[in-house]
Amino acid sequence: ITGMGTEFQIALGDYGANEGYFAASYNAPDGNLPEMDTSKLYGYRVHDEMLQSDHMYGWVSTNKPVNGEYAKISVLTDDYLEFAAITAAEYAGGKIFAVDAVYNFVVMEPGLWNRTTIANLGISVMDMAFDDTTDTMYALVKQSSYTYLYTLDLLTGEMTQLYRFGYYNAAPWAMTFDADGVMYAIKVNSANLYTVDTATGAMTAMTDAEGNTFEMKDAEGNKLQPTAYSQSITYSEADNTIYWAHFKFSWWGSASGMCAVNLTDLTTSYSTYEAQAYDENNQLVDYYPATEIVGLMVLEDTEYS
Repeated sequence: ITGMGTEFQIALGDYGANEGYFAASYNAPDGNLPEMDTSKLYGYRVHDEMLQSDHMYGWVSTNKPVNGEYAKISVLTDDYLEFAAITAAEYAGGKIFAVDAVYNFVVMEPGLWNRTTIANLGISVMDMAFDDTTDTMYALVKQSSYTYLYTLDLLTGEMTQLYRFGYYNAAPWAMTFDADGVMYAIKVNSANLYTVDTATGAMTAMTDAEGNTFEMKDAEGNKLQPTAYSQSITYSEADNTIYWAHFKFSWWGSASGMCAVNLTDLTTSYSTYEAQAYDENNQLVDYYPATEIVGLMVLEDTEYS
């Protein structure tokens, strides 16, 4: 089956509920991997405000935002009852590295979404970001009320603590790296975009050409402020743009969407998620008016292998 990998599980059963499972595999020079759309954004949906089915969590994709237009979410996997939910993920060297809710550090093929466990970290990870200039994976860890930055060895899962940022609401909530190895981050309850010194942990709010503190906004020009729920950002070298899977909780109606910040001129665009989700055959499968996404990524080539 084209684009479905080289390993399959076959389940044989009878009316007496007797089942046997067999693994089938074959060799293919290219691994028979699916072709992924590098123009799309991919991420892992962990929650939605108004679920209509058991699609509790799984991989999704969406187009890059066009200001004022809806962003349609496509459901790629339904992991409910099969896997623990992903809490953080990042793309590097053609693979997706992720940490799940029971602290397993895993690697998978984009499009196959098959998980191979590297190690159990014994600690919860809230975000990951890969610096392509140094081949280094970073991990944000929130313990108690404080946030820490670690490096994460991709082969062994060994974690090395770099420093403690401090109280969580003054620390990064999500992070990413640009092509030059500059770390960017967002905070809770802030519409600012920050650069982060990875040697010291110092965070500096970005300013516009007039020297004013830059603020990210929605399509109507309203300042975006994330609450202390899942947030994720990623960088696309193709358009020198940072993308933010924005989520704000409110008892009077939560809101979510995709924000884009072009780093060349610090212009923003924003698309609210369309309150419907579709499968790969464009069939409606659920309604998602307020969606939390972690592990936001673009599947662009990196130097790491």
